[in-house]
Amino acid sequence: MVFYGIQAPKARRVILKAMMMSLVLALCFLLVIASLILALNAMTRLETLRQENSRMLSEIQQLRQDYTQLQEQLTPSKTPGSSKDDERPSEVRAAAIAASEPAPSEARQPEQILKQALTQVAHVLNTYQKAHQGLFPAALDSLIHFANRRNLQQDFENPYTGARNPLISEDVLLNITHEPVDEGLSEFAGRLLYQAQLNPAREATGYMLAAFDGQGRLLQQNQQVYTLSEANA
Repeated sequence: MVFYGIQAPKARRVILKAMMMSLVLALCFLLVIASLILALNAMTRLETLRQENSRMLSEIQQLRQDYTQLQEQLTPSKTPGSSKDDERPSEVRAAAIAASEPAPSEARQPEQILKQALTQVAHVLNTYQKAHQGLFPAALDSLIHFANRRNLQQDFENPYTGARNPLISEDVLLNITHEPVDEGLSEFAGRLLYQAQLNPAREATGYMLAAFDGQGRLLQQNQQVYTLSEANA
């Protein structure tokens, strides 16, 4: 029997060979697809590793900054003119030097204790600012969480009531950003005040600190309300 001029056994061999070639081509196509998938997976993993590396580098940089800030915190305050490398804002620096180096006769005065406490709060606020792209906390909870997480808390003893609490806490600080409080209330004796300065976007770009004296009135110095403040340029 002849199949289009080709004998039947020979035709079967040709068909079988063609099928084998199709199968080989199909396998090659599958191998190409699998290679592309593996390459895409490898690229995805490479990008993930690159992002993880960037994140780790950022964390390492942040840890270095925290270590530097901790060293600055543990270093005793320097007298004016002793160093030109003090990077703290000038307003806070002048108040910090005046409050942290009292005369021996004034070391135990309640007013001086409050001024020292305000200086310590200002230091925590400036540390917060460096870690949050130049912004200060708009809410007191944010500052409390930051101080606890960075181990910046210090004990504060109210010089009028004797109550001891963490310095950065609602038992010591009153946030008057949205709810001002009245003077002359004995329950506020020795409490510190925090007021965030908000921009139109409700971001805190500055702050003001003050304190209540033993009569619950704003602490004064030279017949003016004693405050520490800082604001972004």
